[in-house]
Amino acid sequence: MVIIGTPTAERHLGELSEALYSLEKPYRNTNVGAAHFAEIQQEVKNVTALLQKFINTPVFLAQP
Repeated sequence: MVIIGTPTAERHLGELSEALYSLEKPYRNTNVGAAHFAEIQQEVKNVTALLQKFINTPVFLAQP
């Protein structure tokens, strides 16, 4: 379990961002990549921004 807003959560965000970025690499210098690179890059940015927003959002856990 990762507690939101902790250094562990920030580290996981960094690791995920790196993994998403690595998805772009194989396509950068190919014909397929030229056609889809901008789309892939935008998706990586969207997911990263969403995760950053999620991490920075306070979470209130219900008590059982």
